[in-house]
Amino acid sequence: MSLDHHPMVPVPRALRTALSETAAMIHESGVQTELLSTVDEESQEMLLGRVSAETVRAPDSGYPPYRASIMDGYALNSQILCSIIRPQRRQGTLEEEEEETHDDVQVQQFHVLDRIYAGSIAQDDLLSKSLDFDVIDYARSLPKTVYITTGAVVPSPYDAIIPVEDVDESHLDNHVVSISLSVLKEAVPNLWIRPIGCDIKPKAVILKKQERIEPVHLGLLIQCGVHQVRVTCLPKVAIVSTGTELYTHGEKNRLGYDDDNGTNGMIPDANGPVLCSLLATYNNCQPTYLGIRKDNDEQGLMTLLKESIKTYDVVITSGGISMGEMDVVEKILVGKLGCSVHFGRLNMKPGKPTTLLTKSLPGSRKCLIFAMPGNPVSAIVCTELLVRPCLDLICEGFGGGGVLQMVECARIHPEVKATLRNDVMLDASRPEYHRVTLEYKINERGDLSVNAHSTGVQRSSRLQSMCDSDGLMLLPQGVKGVKVKAQCGEMYPVLLTKRLLSTNILGLSGVQVKDSIHLGQCPPNIGLLQLYGKMTIGSSELDQIDHRLIQALIGGNDVVLLLESKTSPVDNLCSVFQEMKHHLLDVIFVVGVDLTFVENITVAKYIKEICCKRSESFSSLLLQASVVDAPLTALSEPVVGWIKHSNGSCLVVSVAEDGLEGCLKFLRPIVMKDLRCTTP
Repeated sequence: MSLDHHPMVPVPRALRTALSETAAMIHESGVQTELLSTVDEESQEMLLGRVSAETVRAPDSGYPPYRASIMDGYALNSQILCSIIRPQRRQGTLEEEEEETHDDVQVQQFHVLDRIYAGSIAQDDLLSKSLDFDVIDYARSLPKTVYITTGAVVPSPYDAIIPVEDVDESHLDNHVVSISLSVLKEAVPNLWIRPIGCDIKPKAVILKKQERIEPVHLGLLIQCGVHQVRVTCLPKVAIVSTGTELYTHGEKNRLGYDDDNGTNGMIPDANGPVLCSLLATYNNCQPTYLGIRKDNDEQGLMTLLKESIKTYDVVITSGGISMGEMDVVEKILVGKLGCSVHFGRLNMKPGKPTTLLTKSLPGSRKCLIFAMPGNPVSAIVCTELLVRPCLDLICEGFGGGGVLQMVECARIHPEVKATLRNDVMLDASRPEYHRVTLEYKINERGDLSVNAHSTGVQRSSRLQSMCDSDGLMLLPQGVKGVKVKAQCGEMYPVLLTKRLLSTNILGLSGVQVKDSIHLGQCPPNIGLLQLYGKMTIGSSELDQIDHRLIQALIGGNDVVLLLESKTSPVDNLCSVFQEMKHHLLDVIFVVGVDLTFVENITVAKYIKEICCKRSESFSSLLLQASVVDAPLTALSEPVVGWIKHSNGSCLVVSVAEDGLEGCLKFLRPIVMKDLRCTTP
């Protein structure tokens, strides 16, 4: 492994960086909002899925704003009913003209004054005047009632509804109905009536700030008479495809062939349409596909990127970001447009060349630029992993506490543990985000288990590997002689990429960064600098030190060997070490191979000089640990200290090759668990 233009960054660290830049952008420029109507159908569709920028409450009356009938039936007044029931209990009978006997069941007749339907205006005054509360006067005439339908306004002073199925309407032609006394005895105030504000209480919250608007929210807003809602603005996203080999779908079919010359190497641009469509499904942005720009037209590409950065909040490019002669995207963005690079290589498969840049603009604005690889699977996977959470954060990026709290509370992909159902060879150079299809089983105890099946060949050019993919299984980097295969029956984390699947089947809507297993297990980045004496050049044992280092640190599943270099301590130590420390490493192991006594002293002296802090006690303990396995290492001088870099500090450990395993056995708890706690 050689030093690259950019260090490889683990995906968890890259995602935190992208979210931090997004949060800083929100913190500086503020959350942009707009008002959307709830009135017309087009606006209602636009509201769905948007994030509310305000808390919306019900009106003072709540909902419903009037007393509404729950049943089709007849409205009565409970006070009058009491005056009917009490004389019966006292006298045992009613006046002859006021009662009928139907199969020995006593009934009470009522005069039907009116019929009230849902949507009609109740005539309170007329009905109130017709209603007689005087018990003595009541004996001279029938009590009054009105027929009422479900949802109609219950006029005052009626306060109970007798369902129509409990009413004898045989004399309805004479505006008279009969109700059995047993039914009347059950009538209480608000029987079959929805009181004012019973469904939605007065001033109740019907839509929370930062809440995504769902169809039920739309219904609540309409019920409460809310005509406008303030929502966060969707960020505008531009998608640009680059490559001289690309042509737009719809042009003459030139899929790698030419009528005259045979194969010509041209391919259709799938990335642009796929990424634009993918972003549209997120419902968190306004994506625009700006077409293709050729690599050999740097001026045209620069002009398009310059205008896109001014116009859009996020710019996504695909292609032209690797190390080839025609990979000009970074050169244009950094060298000509003044963009800042935050990471330029990902320690993952697929998507290694993925780059994040930002450009500060007038008015406290900032544009995020994600430069994606040209292979379609790489572009899709990295858009899912990095772009989607950032767009969600822009839509939901409220809350106090500053940038750090916004990042920790940001929502990312839901995570599950799944059992692999087929063997998969591990990549020897990088961890892999393996596309899998998931199946869910519930056992007799009701426990849910998740099985994962590979979608097949995982080449980054093979777009078909995304078909039927439900998520990305996190497979570790393979280590020769330690772990080269993920075996059937083993369990690994899976990041779910299908929202409907995660929400409907698992009830998951994403996890916060602070609770993420994926982001919480960011392994330390290890750098290895092998120093050899002049008599050791070409020795085969140089090729084994990296494997010995990783194996000693628990099989390589918990570390990332990010950088490796070999040099002579006398000739190139200073320049190589200075370059290594600028890469964001957690620890650098400096391993001397067959160094002379003088060379050992030179290395130790140099490392002591560049350290901002040294630990003499650790150095002494390392020497004791190495002497146990290799007594001759007593002639060497181990050094443990810290150096400063742009992202904090890095632990440096200098040991002799002969005592490597003994030193690592002692250092393993520090590197794997306490590394961040011990850095100054």
